[in-house]
Amino acid sequence: MWSIDRFEGEYALCENTVTEERCRIPKAQLPPGAREGSLLRRTPSGWQPAEEEAKARRRALADRIRNLLGKGAPGCGEKPKMPHRKSTAKAGTLCGAFGFCISPVRR
Repeated sequence: MWSIDRFEGEYALCENTVTEERCRIPKAQLPPGAREGSLLRRTPSGWQPAEEEAKARRRALADRIRNLLGKGAPGCGEKPKMPHRKSTAKAGTLCGAFGFCISPVRR
C-alpha cells in the first residue's frame, strides 16, 4: 500500500507504508479525489484508493487519541467545543472526523 506524501508539479510523491520505498506517480494516473495522505493500492488496472485500510487507520488513530486523553467509548455525550463537519478531518474538528468528542482536560 502507498501513501501520497505530497505533490510536486505533475507528480505525487508516494511512500510505501511497509517498506518505506518512495516513488513518483504522474497525477494523471491517480484516482479521482486523491490528495495528500490518501492511501493507494496498485492493481492491474492502475492505482485504486485503499478505502478499507484508510478507515482502519482512522479508527486506530481515534483509539490512540481516546486512550491518550483518557476518554471513554465513542459518543462521550459532551457537546463539542468547536463546530465540526463530519466530512473533513481538519485540525480542531476531531468530534466529527473521528466520531467522538474531545474536550479540554479539566484539572
